[in-house]
Amino acid sequence: MKIKVIRVINAIPILKEMAATKFKVSTTYKIKKIIDECNDVATAFETQRIALLDQYAVLSEDKTEYKFDAEEPTDMEKFNVEMEVVTEDEVEMNVPMISIDEIDSFDIEPARIGIIDWFLEV
Repeated sequence: MKIKVIRVINAIPILKEMAATKFKVSTTYKIKKIIDECNDVATAFETQRIALLDQYAVLSEDKTEYKFDAEEPTDMEKFNVEMEVVTEDEVEMNVPMISIDEIDSFDIEPARIGIIDWFLEV
């Protein structure tokens, strides 16, 4: 299935919570496969983000943060525009679907279920 990069990135914190929860082995395996694929997308995303920061900002001497040039405010705007394109890109996710019944023991707020609904089956 194709899914936007931002949806994959947003799912990672919930997947980490799921990874810390005990499920049946078959469900645990599915969750691990999803996490692995999401981590691959996150690594590619971070590589693109750093490349754009290198292009539009300057890394501090202690290499802990990037700073945009105050005299060139369009650099931050350009960075934000290009990052939006990156987050809206679609990636092919070959992940197993998980039945809601399989993760019934996992507590999640209604507002957060939509973040992971792309790999859930009702």
